[in-house]
Amino acid sequence: MCKRFLFSFLPAVLTLLLGACSSQPPTNSTEDTMVVHQGAFCGCCGRWMDHLRRNGLAARGQSYTHGLAEVRDRLGVPQGMRSCHTGVWNGKYVFEGHVPARYIREYLENPPPGTIGLAVPGMPAGSPGMYSGEGFEPYSLYLLEESGDYRFLTTVSEPEGS
Repeated sequence: MCKRFLFSFLPAVLTLLLGACSSQPPTNSTEDTMVVHQGAFCGCCGRWMDHLRRNGLAARGQSYTHGLAEVRDRLGVPQGMRSCHTGVWNGKYVFEGHVPARYIREYLENPPPGTIGLAVPGMPAGSPGMYSGEGFEPYSLYLLEESGDYRFLTTVSEPEGS
């Protein structure tokens, strides 16, 4: 009886162990959460996640010592739009770089057809996670298209906090 009881848990234990050993980057399986794929030692990525949380968006980090480019390739982030981290909302929408929370909310409320998300390329000094209260620089926000292209959306001309 005891052996039968213990063996009944074997499939579940094996599934958990094999899943933990997977070489594939995790996908976002939690509803209403931003999974942030980031370099293992990135400080601004954590500050961007704090910004999201302060603005009512759940976020959790997934750190990489290598392999972040492959994640971006898989998600369809164009080379010219890449930054230091890539957020994925509900496994569906991509937010590359220091995208302000208010634009993420607007996008999620009404995603434009043919798009996969938003991007702030590089690491602009005025963006959430980078802005320290001094030296704000306006920066551009782009729509990421399903085709792999991108297009200008707007210029962010004032800080949204960090």
